[in-house]
This record gives sequence, C-alpha cells and structure tokens, in this order.
Amino acid sequence: MPKNKGRGGKKFRSGKKSTDGTARRQLELKEKDQEYARVEKMLGNRRLLAITNDDRQILCHIPGKFKSRVWINVGDVILITIRQYQDDRSDVIYKYDQHEIKQLSRLTVERGGLSDKIKDIDDDFQDDEIISIEEKSEEELDNRPPVEYPSEESEESEEIDSNINIDDL
Repeated sequence: MPKNKGRGGKKFRSGKKSTDGTARRQLELKEKDQEYARVEKMLGNRRLLAITNDDRQILCHIPGKFKSRVWINVGDVILITIRQYQDDRSDVIYKYDQHEIKQLSRLTVERGGLSDKIKDIDDDFQDDEIISIEEKSEEELDNRPPVEYPSEESEESEEIDSNINIDDL
C-alpha cells in the first residue's frame, strides 16, 4: 500500500474552497468566429439550442471538459465558437455568471458586448426589483366584506347517493 503523503482528510479538503466570492475571473470577450448566445432549450446528450446576437438559432455541443464541472441551464449566457465546416453547429467555450453578464451588457455591440435581444431576456431573470407592499389601515380592514363559508346543509344536499340498486339501472 502507498504511504500517506499528508495531503488529504477533512481539514485539507475543506480549505480548498473559497466561499467569500472574492476570486473573480477575467472577463472573456469574443474573438473571431465566436459569438455570444443565450441557451433556449436543452436537448440532451450534451446538446442545446441557443440564440445568438444576430437572432439566429444554432445547435451547440457541450464539450466533455464541462461535463459535471459546469452546469448549463436554460437562460444562461454562453460563449460559442462557430464551426468552420458547419455553419449551423457550434461548440460551447465558456459560461458567463451574473456579474460577467452585467459587465458585458455595459459594453456596446461594436466593442464586443451583448445585443439588446440577449439583454432583454436577461432582465426577466433578475431579482433586483423590490415590490413594495402597502400597509392597510385598520379602517380598511374593518370595511372588508365578510367571508361566507358554505354551510353544512348545502354539502349534505349535494352528496351523491352511493347506494345504487340493480333495479335502478
């Protein structure tokens, strides 16, 4: 059996993860033959349908290096590379998180930012809006109409007679 090298165990593994979120990735912008896209539908077998900046649906393939490491869902913004030999197919290169999407939306399309079509869909998924609830005064609560509950007599009259005789048929 191999000797233990002193790297392992509960305390060592728990120290690997950084949960404070200070480690930010560098923003990756698109290059030649790359496009921004939003996931429209997951098809299974590591494939998905995405809508690009120029409002074109394209079939994308998720590579094996993303398998079980990066989870892609409907509505996520991804960076894809268009295949040179197949215009209607592409491969996923990168998945953007919410912070990176906000940075990309600030850039113009000419500088490599997101188009309005992808930005509009992104606004639907944001939870930044706070809905204010008006407090009702006691007078408004007292002026409400009373709630009427069904009486027991009406329920008995609506019951179906479950005793059916053969002669009734």
